[in-house]
Parts: sequence; C-alpha cells; structure tokens
Amino acid sequence: FFTLFDAKFAHYFFQLALTPAFVQQESSWGPDYLWCGAAKVWDCHRPGCYLVPLVSSHEDTRQMMKDKRFSDKGEKSLQYVFRQPIFQHWIKDSQKWSHFIGGKNLHQIEHGCRSLLGSSEADPFCLQT
Repeated sequence: FFTLFDAKFAHYFFQLALTPAFVQQESSWGPDYLWCGAAKVWDCHRPGCYLVPLVSSHEDTRQMMKDKRFSDKGEKSLQYVFRQPIFQHWIKDSQKWSHFIGGKNLHQIEHGCRSLLGSSEADPFCLQT
C-alpha cells in the first residue's frame, strides 16, 4: 500500500514528528505509528488515512542486514517515539487502524470495511471512506 498525505497536514506532521532528536537516531522506525492518529487530530472531519493499493517491481538486489543490531536500533527509535507525550494520542488512534488492516490483503480489508459499514458486495467500495 501507498499512503497519501495532504500537503498541509504533512507540513504540520513532519515538523512535530521529525524533531532533531529523532532525526539523529540510527533508525527511522516510528512515524508510521503516528500519522493516522495525527491526521485525525489535525482535521477530525476528514479520513485520517488514505491507502492506495500499489503494485511495484523492486529490482534492488542489495539486502539490509536485519540482524540483532538492526532490530536494536529500530526498537530504540520506537522507544523514543512512544515516550513523547505529544504522540500518545496519535499512537492510540493509529493502532486502531493498524490492528484493523495489519497483515491483511486488500480483499480482507475490503470485507472488514464492508462489515463495519453494513454494505453488501454489490455496493461500490473505496478505501478513502
């Protein structure tokens, strides 16, 4: 999936999330736990997340070494994000969405959304609603 951001929201979000202390860390883990909740706070009258199904071909043959050191750096970055008071509300809201779609394919997500909305398979479906 590809995530879409409103440009004004992205400006707001990245100014708060990408602090000098965060940027100096050795990992970039964390902001993906925040943006849906941050978008909801920024404008509660709009959907917090837009996901676009995307097919891509990745031909980069280089591999990241995902060893213990890689995981430790990522966990340290996550701990920093989770400790920041401003992010607590964002994390809670984002986790609701993450639990709903995490590890599911597009068909499963569509089925779950239809169930929540009470719509049938014959009704049009859009991930933006």
